[in-house]
Amino acid sequence: MGTQYRPSSKRWLKTTLLCATLSSLFACSNIPKLPPLAENQQYRHNEVIWHDLITPNLKKSADFYQQLFGWQFEDTADQYNLIRYQGQLIGGAAEVVTEERASHWLPLISVKDVDATIDPISQQGGKALIPSFKIPGRGTVGVAQDNQGAVFGLIATNAGDPVKPAINNNSWLWHELWSSNISTAENFYQQVFQLSVEEKNIAGIDYHYFANSHKTPELGLINKPSQKMPDTLASYIKVKDVRATAERAVALGGSILMTANDKLRGGNVAIIKDPNGAGFIIQEMNIE
Repeated sequence: MGTQYRPSSKRWLKTTLLCATLSSLFACSNIPKLPPLAENQQYRHNEVIWHDLITPNLKKSADFYQQLFGWQFEDTADQYNLIRYQGQLIGGAAEVVTEERASHWLPLISVKDVDATIDPISQQGGKALIPSFKIPGRGTVGVAQDNQGAVFGLIATNAGDPVKPAINNNSWLWHELWSSNISTAENFYQQVFQLSVEEKNIAGIDYHYFANSHKTPELGLINKPSQKMPDTLASYIKVKDVRATAERAVALGGSILMTANDKLRGGNVAIIKDPNGAGFIIQEMNIE
């Protein structure tokens, strides 16, 4: 098995396919009521606050993530589960079966108003893939893509956003935009989400990232690993041992898209595909 990322149309969901998949999930008018993400009336606008897994086989996905990370999947509505880790809500999972049997992790960005955010997205060359719709108990949600094709969700919660969680093993660590043109991406996210562009030298490499108004890092930005893959908003999960976790993922029916490579971030990163095809990154990192 090689150490370099090898793109494949089956490994990373194309924008049109993702749009069709999500549309089929939310097309019905009878959207079930879901619990609020929080009830604190506090908001983390312009940050990724939630992740939804779109999967053709919810049980198979739940078994994989439960055994790999210890995540608990909780039935709340027809074809939709909440995901908890150590009692804290960290995401959701929706079963959607299409002819392509596609699967994908969708990060959702908190905004004050979904429709009002679509306007600058369109002005900057992006577009809405799924118009805004209300989820009873949760808020207003929509799906959009940036001007280079990276897909993300938008959410305006009814009662508040989840508090930013502590970074622990088996929890979300970081989000990174894999872009075909960094300067174009910088302008888009600055204009749409009022994020500033910052730079930090890490191991001799100038790393670009977006920060909020308090200069807190929110989203990384790199050239995508291959021009053959679509632009992607990638999500990282912190693990204790990246190689052991990757081996465990394979034993559970997943596969490795990129093995840990000592020449890349000290060998602390690997890209995994779950048994249904959803990709994510695992990273081993000591946080002081």
